[in-house]
Amino acid sequence: MEVIALLGMMTALGTIWLKGIRPEFGTLTAIAGAIIVLTYGLSRIEYLLEAINELQTWLPIKPVYIKLLLKLMGISFLAEFASNICKDAGCTAMSSQIELFGKLSMLVTGLPVILALFETLNQWM
Repeated sequence: MEVIALLGMMTALGTIWLKGIRPEFGTLTAIAGAIIVLTYGLSRIEYLLEAINELQTWLPIKPVYIKLLLKLMGISFLAEFASNICKDAGCTAMSSQIELFGKLSMLVTGLPVILALFETLNQWM
């Protein structure tokens, strides 16, 4: 975590400094820093997968639900990342559209689980 915090502060300071000189380089610096942080974060995903596999040994969870959970997390992270990049570049309208599309994508992706839940509730009644 310390590496990420330090990299984030260095990127922010470099971005502020460069935006005073050449604004387009400031934006590129912010995007490059964000991509580096994202790459570092994705390298840590193996710990998450190990924890999910261990949880799966404790509880009888269908693999399809684990796969769906990972898809939803990926959509969430990607939408937030893209939205923040757009906000940094000054495109707030595009940022809002990306956030909306991310939420809709998560809803559509998670719809089979919601339908299965309603089907189970309907069988009990």
